[in-house]
Amino acid sequence: MVNTGTIRLQLALAWPLPLVLAASALLIFAVVLFYLRVRHIVDPRYHALLVGLRVAAMLLLLLCLFKPVIAYERRRMAQSQLYILVDRSKSMSIHDYPDQPSRYELARQALLERNGLRERLKRDFELRWFTFAAHHEALDSGSALDYREPDGLATDITTSVKGAIGNADKADVAGVVLLTDGIDNSVSDPPTELAQLGVPIYPIAVGTRLREQPNYRDIFITKVDAKRTVAINTTCEVNVYVDAIGYADRVIPVQLRVGEKTLPGTELVLDDREGAQKAVLRYTPTTLGEHELEITIPYDSAERIRENNRATVAIFATEPKIKVLYIEGYVRSEYREVRRVLEQDPNIEILSLIRVGPVRFMRQGTIQGIELDGFPQTLEQLKQFDVIILGNLDASFIKPEQMALLEQAVREGKGFAMLGGERSFGPGGYAGTPIERMLPVILGGREVGQEREPFPLTLTPAGMTHPIFAGCVEFFRKDNRRPGVPDLRGCSVVLGAKPGATVLAINPNRRIGNDPQIVVAVQQYGHGRTMANTADTTWLWYMPLRGLGQESPFVKFWSQTVRWLSGEDDAAKLKGPGVIAYADKHYYEPGARPTLYARASDAEGLATDYASVTAIVTRLADKQESRWQMPYVQGSRGRYEVSLGPQEPGKYAVEVIATLKGQELGRANFTFTVGAPNKEFERLDLNDELLQRLARATNGAYFTLLSADQLVHTLHERIREKHEYVEFPPWGQPRYRWLFWLPFGAFVLIVTTEWILRKRRHLS
Repeated sequence: MVNTGTIRLQLALAWPLPLVLAASALLIFAVVLFYLRVRHIVDPRYHALLVGLRVAAMLLLLLCLFKPVIAYERRRMAQSQLYILVDRSKSMSIHDYPDQPSRYELARQALLERNGLRERLKRDFELRWFTFAAHHEALDSGSALDYREPDGLATDITTSVKGAIGNADKADVAGVVLLTDGIDNSVSDPPTELAQLGVPIYPIAVGTRLREQPNYRDIFITKVDAKRTVAINTTCEVNVYVDAIGYADRVIPVQLRVGEKTLPGTELVLDDREGAQKAVLRYTPTTLGEHELEITIPYDSAERIRENNRATVAIFATEPKIKVLYIEGYVRSEYREVRRVLEQDPNIEILSLIRVGPVRFMRQGTIQGIELDGFPQTLEQLKQFDVIILGNLDASFIKPEQMALLEQAVREGKGFAMLGGERSFGPGGYAGTPIERMLPVILGGREVGQEREPFPLTLTPAGMTHPIFAGCVEFFRKDNRRPGVPDLRGCSVVLGAKPGATVLAINPNRRIGNDPQIVVAVQQYGHGRTMANTADTTWLWYMPLRGLGQESPFVKFWSQTVRWLSGEDDAAKLKGPGVIAYADKHYYEPGARPTLYARASDAEGLATDYASVTAIVTRLADKQESRWQMPYVQGSRGRYEVSLGPQEPGKYAVEVIATLKGQELGRANFTFTVGAPNKEFERLDLNDELLQRLARATNGAYFTLLSADQLVHTLHERIREKHEYVEFPPWGQPRYRWLFWLPFGAFVLIVTTEWILRKRRHLS
């Protein structure tokens, strides 16, 4: 900093100037008048000394009383700061031509060689030096740019520039000089983000468009796409996008490896057009948890770059979801609410068919890998589902052979439920059909009719202990203090239960023969399970108790019904408590926020919403650890989720621990990486378009290594003038209050001296 300019003085007083001057004149006059009495009895020089001491004492007293200050303005001018950032990401290790230095070395030479930019810039600017990749790293000087191979896993221009400038006064910053190839693989758009800084940026492009070189040849994987989660034993597609330069009509193998095992791959015929071609690989996980897949293309000796011939992607294998087919005659309240509940269950996938014509059905929802536009025509189509629910659909809309296929699918292990309605059970014409054969109840003819009087659903002793009503029995007890479910508005009439069936709930107000009307009954049928639910107004249970969320008896009844029909309840008891967890991606761009998911199950193996779930995230490079509490996702089924902040590049290990009432349910481990290992090699051409946009957006200028000399002429020294107002002495500042005692002490000292001198001359 340099101080320049004239100093303008002014006197600042706490009291009006006329009052100060009048008081000063009055005191001086009083002193002179006082000493006129003794001028004839003391030596004139002694008399003058006494008068001077008294005047000085009075003036010091006035100084203490009025506290005058001298105020002035000072103008300061500073040499502007110039920030120089050099890209050290892996893409800067590329040699654009075989006999030339790497991009990083070319940038280093442009800065440091004799008569280079450093020498020409430091005359006019205060230089600040940095290297960067995913973030900035400060250097002592330009000489600290070393010969090490660039090793940054990813490039984040936005974060690096913002971090380098930090809280610097933008008026002091002449600009940012950025030496880079422009290969930015962060989630931000640097021109948009950095335009807000108000600092001009001067990119110097390092590198070339490799594709435009006549002898350049390369095969590279640009992207790999696969579903993040897939059910165990389900085949998923891995889409591999491959681009090539100089290999038209070459047939190449695209290989897939998992660990040490090589799996069947595919072949791709390369073309000479710009843009990636897609190859499809398939993988079927047979174990739960994370599976890291490595895709490779054999390296050709003529290729310039080897690293971009491989890529990795990870999928997370979960327990298979229960696939439900729900068929209805028309959209009714029961359909809407039951479907909504099943859609919200993370462990259930539902596809619905609504009749819209004699032989036409409208489909709602999708399940990956299942194409179905009407009632299933084959056994294979039916076996794609775990549970089939049949609502208010007249039997005339289902062919006899379709009913027979449905009965066979259930006998061989699928679940089936029929719901009440005016066109289901006996009134729907199902008596004597294969569907009646597998139901747990005896159907009457169409004339048997409907029960239309409201009634309270009453559980039988078997129903109180059955998994379908687990956790909601109290809502059906009328003597319980807890609010109960509303009455149902009738049900379909059936004639009785079949031998071997279990009746779970009844209508206590009506009897068929000697037994109450059956509302809910179940049975084992072959290797499958079936259920008859003659009511069609269970949706009435939802609204009054919707505040209970997943603990609502409506939600529990239907989710547990589907689980029982599919046989998952038995599997859950075998599995017991536990937790599964994974990240939404395996690789993240710099600046992205990883999201972690978990699902906790209780001692019975059922999803629980009351667990305490903690994620311990450890960066493997330096063992730095952070803990994140994963809150329950409202409206889900045992699902927990947390979004982390932006993480430093590198690989991370995550351990998720779930506890319930102080007891540990289980632990799950997985990994994720910020900055994919080969991300820097997915696109190696100089991104001059990004750098030019960056220069325009920030009011800077774009240069290449050949035109970098013009940078010195383009940069203009930006001088900041700062006017500082200074007061002396600074009476008003708390830390300078002691200044008051200096004039006061001097006053006491002078008065004492005068008194002693007067006494020596025997003056009164």
